[in-house]
Amino acid sequence: MVAMSDVIIKLAESTTQGRVPWKTSVGETQFSARFGQLLVLISSRSSGHVKLAVFNEKGTEIASAEHDEVAGMHTLEMLNPVLINLFRSAKRTALGTDQALTELIELIDGTPPIAPQETS
Repeated sequence: MVAMSDVIIKLAESTTQGRVPWKTSVGETQFSARFGQLLVLISSRSSGHVKLAVFNEKGTEIASAEHDEVAGMHTLEMLNPVLINLFRSAKRTALGTDQALTELIELIDGTPPIAPQETS
C-alpha cells in the first residue's frame, strides 16, 4: 500500500527537479498539478497549516495529508518541514519566481551606471 508520506516525498523531490507542473489555483494560497486523470492540490491556510490532497477524475478527494495531521503521526513527524517546503516550492514554480528573479538579475546587470548628478 502506498502511503501519503511516499507521495509527499516523491512530489518534494520531483518539484526540486523541476518535474511537477504546478499552476496557480486560488491566489497565492493554493496550487495544483495534474498527472493524467489525477489532480494534486496543495494549499496553505492563514494559520500556516498546509494540506496536500489528491483528487480522481471525478473530482473526488481520494487521499490527503495536512500539516497538523502529519505532526500527530509519530513516524511522519519529520515530514512537516517537507510538506511546508513543498508548498513553498509549488508556489515558486506556479508563480514563476525563479524565472522572474533570474530575469531581474540579468536586467540589473545590463543596466548602465547612472552618471553622477552635478550639484550647483
